Amino acid sequence: MTTQLLRQAAQKTGLNVIKIETKDELLTLLEGGLNTLYAEVFGGEPYNEVFTEDEVTAIFCDYFDKGGHVFVGLCPETSAPVSFIISTPLSAKFDVATALECEDRVDTMAYVAEDGVAEPFRRRGISTAFKQLLLNDCAENGFEDVILRTSVTNVPQRRAVEKAGGVAVEGVTQILERQQRDGVVTEENCFYNFKLACA
Repeated sequence: MTTQLLRQAAQKTGLNVIKIETKDELLTLLEGGLNTLYAEVFGGEPYNEVFTEDEVTAIFCDYFDKGGHVFVGLCPETSAPVSFIISTPLSAKFDVATALECEDRVDTMAYVAEDGVAEPFRRRGISTAFKQLLLNDCAENGFEDVILRTSVTNVPQRRAVEKAGGVAVEGVTQILERQQRDGVVTEENCFYNFKLACA
């Protein structure tokens, strides 16, 4: 059914949507522009982070190696990556499971690890469509809940998550440090939960 989900996402977004199946495919896409896209998404507001190509490759490969699912949207005209989203079993993000006090349920929960859309392709519903694709994929794979973490001050992301059906986890936050261009910053993060009707 994943082929059907990919087709639906392509129809909604106008992109060529693919699910990464092999490490070689992932590495080829990273070298073909996914590295640059990630750095641009998180180098802009509100993140202002700086990543080397090696760091981005390590991030994607780590999630993939831990059983993560990577979806990429390609521009139909150029075949350049313009959107991505990654899920991973929550067992790969034990700091999140600990913060939510759900260590005993990590086998039934997934985590939205990364997602982004290139600036020229924003405000077209791509982020929402990719979140729905990921949630459907997680449901197909037997997960009951999908967790997403974001900064409490990242209002656009929080609105997008709520639009996609995420429900804020009340009373739970986590303090994280991030390396920005101007140095290390400390920020408060909140959590959202997507309840899935497992297929």
